[in-house]
Amino acid sequence: MTYLAQETDTTALNISTGEGYQMGFKLGQQLFDDLQEPLVNNCNAYYEFLLECKKTAFENMNKGISKKEADSLSYIIKKGNWTAETMWQMGSYELGMGNLITAKANFNKALKKNPLHIPSIFFMGIVHDNEGDYKKAINRYNQALEQEENSLTFIVKMFLEVAKRKEKEQ
Repeated sequence: MTYLAQETDTTALNISTGEGYQMGFKLGQQLFDDLQEPLVNNCNAYYEFLLECKKTAFENMNKGISKKEADSLSYIIKKGNWTAETMWQMGSYELGMGNLITAKANFNKALKKNPLHIPSIFFMGIVHDNEGDYKKAINRYNQALEQEENSLTFIVKMFLEVAKRKEKEQ
């Protein structure tokens, strides 16, 4: 608690409300990140909660792309005018449909086009996770975290810690 008090003592600082908010938000993110490993490994309720969250996310994955949009993506891909983002979107759709092999192929194509495409790296980790290859999933999740912090960082960290626990339990 002393550490937390030291980190949040802003009495000597002359900051605006917005800057204070940003400081608090960043501290909250750091606390969340730091707690993932001990919570996943020491709190079965939290671990089970994350497993259910992952299951629900996987079941709802294709709901972000309609069949019509998937057909449009297929057309773009067939014409050869696709980007890493296009291939990732198609891979996400296929993953949501349960087509792991097709999704994996799409994510690989996206990564050949752009090896640093964070969503494709992360989703390739999800594929490996669903295949039960936790070592490869962990490698992909770590690869995604090596990139600059982004909107996926917090969820990647959760998936990473769950995959680490699953690997230990095998």
